[in-house]
Amino acid sequence: MAKILLIDDHPIVRMAARMLLEREGHQVVGEAADGVTGLSQARETQPRLVLLDLDIPALGGLELIARLRSLEPVPSILVLSAKDPGFYAARCLRAGAHGYVYKREDMADLVTGVKAVLAGYRYFPDAFMTTDDPNAPLSNEAKVLDSLSDRELTVLRYLALGYTNKQIADQILINNKTVSSYKARLQEKVGEQSLVGLVEFAKRNGVV
Repeated sequence: MAKILLIDDHPIVRMAARMLLEREGHQVVGEAADGVTGLSQARETQPRLVLLDLDIPALGGLELIARLRSLEPVPSILVLSAKDPGFYAARCLRAGAHGYVYKREDMADLVTGVKAVLAGYRYFPDAFMTTDDPNAPLSNEAKVLDSLSDRELTVLRYLALGYTNKQIADQILINNKTVSSYKARLQEKVGEQSLVGLVEFAKRNGVV
């Protein structure tokens, strides 16, 4: 039995995950609908494993993974997301997550992923790690996307979703000027000076 914390902004997903995990004998020590609350609960409950979605308000999944990795003791981290694993599974691995379960697959995969991670293994199915030949050269846009930091990627995603600079700042707990700096950096890296161009780049490459 392990202490597990659930972080997902969809109550139905949390309920389904709780039922599966408790059926397996685990103890769900808390639930949170956003990253800030989830981080606070992780500090308080010290779970052995944190199950989290990437699309959560207040910090966002990639940002939250980094902050969870700074806790002591460090919990195992399993991502449960509907985002394209062909890109995001590798991102989560680099950020420090121990596994990735795709929401659109059978939820039985969640049980398998939890068992694997708790046993000390990583759970990143090979078929989900890339949609292309791993030996094939990356396209120019794929190279640009791969060069973005997790924070830059998070800002790009929020921009593509129509958030203002202030709303983005509120979501990831930074100030407006810092968001502007990230936006300028994105425009330089992507080679798009307009917001429309950034949004089209994000959508074209599956960021949203």
